[in-house]
Amino acid sequence: MPIVFSGWSPVNGTMLKRTDFTFHSLLDTGAVKELPLFSDFSEDAFIPTPEKEYSLVHFLKVQDAQ
Repeated sequence: MPIVFSGWSPVNGTMLKRTDFTFHSLLDTGAVKELPLFSDFSEDAFIPTPEKEYSLVHFLKVQDAQ
């Protein structure tokens, strides 16, 4: 069973977007070694590909989201 990291992003103040990434997919790419994780000067940066994306959910309904 893979290790899954969930990222939660605010969308418009009350809505959240969940995106799942697996540990393996975060580390098993050549881009991790070639590109920095952060960029302040509009340089290319490593942006991982999500394993799964969920629909928007209101922050008060997060516990009900699947």
